[in-house]
Amino acid sequence: MEFGEITNRLQFHLSDPHKVRIHPTEVPPLDTMAIGFVTAQYAFAPNKGKMVIYGNAAPRRETAKATKLNIDHGIKYARLKNGVEIVNVMSEFAFGFVKSEIMEFRDMDCPDKGSQFRSRDFFPERVARIVDGDYSILTKKLAVTDIPDIPANLIAWTDGFGNIKTTMRASDLDKQGFKPGDQVQVICNGVSMLGVIARGGFTVDRGVLAVNAGSSGYDNPFVELFLRVHHMSEKTAAVRFDYPAGGAEVVGLATCQPMAEANDAVRAPFLAHGLDPARFCYFGESVLLPEWRGRGAGVRFFAEREAHARDALGLDHAAFCAVQRDPADPRRPPDYTPLDGFWRRRGYTPHPELRCVFTWREVGQEAETPHELAFWLKPLRPGVAPVPPP
Repeated sequence: MEFGEITNRLQFHLSDPHKVRIHPTEVPPLDTMAIGFVTAQYAFAPNKGKMVIYGNAAPRRETAKATKLNIDHGIKYARLKNGVEIVNVMSEFAFGFVKSEIMEFRDMDCPDKGSQFRSRDFFPERVARIVDGDYSILTKKLAVTDIPDIPANLIAWTDGFGNIKTTMRASDLDKQGFKPGDQVQVICNGVSMLGVIARGGFTVDRGVLAVNAGSSGYDNPFVELFLRVHHMSEKTAAVRFDYPAGGAEVVGLATCQPMAEANDAVRAPFLAHGLDPARFCYFGESVLLPEWRGRGAGVRFFAEREAHARDALGLDHAAFCAVQRDPADPRRPPDYTPLDGFWRRRGYTPHPELRCVFTWREVGQEAETPHELAFWLKPLRPGVAPVPPP
């Protein structure tokens, strides 16, 4: 009913409502991330004629105290480079997805108190005036720089097919070195699940979680979690990750793949020492937010990748490599703790005779430099002999 009342008020205040098409879109209550995401998806779509996007998600969670006359954030106006106009409550992520395209950002002469239902009682009249071309209600200029940026590790939107769209872009996967076919461990909403970096949701088998560039975001699509199902009665990504709310964090990613499919630099030291790469699962990158370290996520990264390597891939050994750094390296953080003890507790043994070289650009450097990495190994099955130490 509430959305019907708002639409009715918009039509009431428009000078010629029959010439205006209103397209309502419902987002989860109080979800400013969803408001911002949907706003951008509509704003950057091909469009003929004038488009005004009106959104409102004002969660009023900045204080638990009573507010005088229901006062809260007022509505703001933005005009984008492509001419699309936006009227939104200035709350959290409402303008973040369009921030880089804003040409004009203004306050509006509109009451921000006096009603619990401002989106019906006050806002539609101002929106209708913008639609009718009356900009006299625009007041002071606002700083676009005051709009919070959108972090690249949050849940943005869950679509009607149960696909979870994140704020990570396809280009972010490229920057981190992920390639199609890489297997990754995803932790979201307290749930950990193994997935595959993919070109599209249907490039993986049924029941497999694809981590792929989705259908939103246009030239640089947002990465989505797409669990391929054939019927909506099956468990979609949204079900498996327990319906994460907008703004929920993707706190970590970790990769694994059969070593036989890894690049030459990874396989070369094994071949040189007479070890068959086809028996090993290679654990590549692991990324975990600092605040989640020490809470068991790292243990799960190893345990679930090992289970996948053993049970799904039928491999005998796990292997990963760690960069070899000078203990006197001036970039070493003062509170740095080596992970050797953690790895040994997981059952891994260092094999300094197995070394590879990768190049990357360190922080503060202009060019890529070579880095030597040494492998750690672990047998994954009872009765499988560990690789003899050097």
